[in-house]
Amino acid sequence: MHWHVIPRFENDKHFPNSHWGDAVRDNSYSHLAQEVKVNLKEKVIELVSCALAS
Repeated sequence: MHWHVIPRFENDKHFPNSHWGDAVRDNSYSHLAQEVKVNLKEKVIELVSCALAS
């Protein structure tokens, strides 16, 4: 088993469809702020750790 962890955002050009599906809007790519990256990393670690502990 393996997981794909793909953060999704409302400005994602595929949102709310699957990341692998057709794009539903034209949206230019922008980098995430460092603070957002750190928060996402911490949240993913927390949720994955919790899931594996169950």
